[in-house]
Amino acid sequence: MKHVIIIAAVLAAATGLAFADAVTGLSPVTHPQTLTVIIPGRLGINIPTAEHNVTLDLTLDPTWPPTVSTPYSITNNATIQLLSNLSYSYSYTASMTTPLANLTVGKFQYDATGWFPSWSGWQTFGAAGTFEAGAPATTGWLNRNLRYQVNLDGSEGIGAGVMTIIHTITQP
Repeated sequence: MKHVIIIAAVLAAATGLAFADAVTGLSPVTHPQTLTVIIPGRLGINIPTAEHNVTLDLTLDPTWPPTVSTPYSITNNATIQLLSNLSYSYSYTASMTTPLANLTVGKFQYDATGWFPSWSGWQTFGAAGTFEAGAPATTGWLNRNLRYQVNLDGSEGIGAGVMTIIHTITQP
């Protein structure tokens, strides 16, 4: 009989623990519950594979070499896609990875197509710069299309001059 009483006491205690947060009383009985949703920050940048390497080949161009400084189009529209659900800064760094005589970063230019940055028209590349700052939060991928050109005057060295642009997106 002692064992039955001990087992009953243990079962009663276990039941009490299982419902330790139970609220009872006269009607109405209320009990709060909190539901939490965590929304992560998202940040991304995408350049389609076909647009990673763009070449301006003047081998068959009848206007080469020019007699005066001439802008040569490198791209008509290069797509860079950005993703951010917070305000962001979209910037670049540029360098000549394969320099030629008289071909510098400063001879390259960019222009926006299909978006409205704080600048308009052709802009000259520097070693670093900002394409867009303080942009509002967006949903989904946002296209930031650019055109590129290079101003050549015929004094540039023979060979392949390569400029590398590193696109960067950051959140504050």
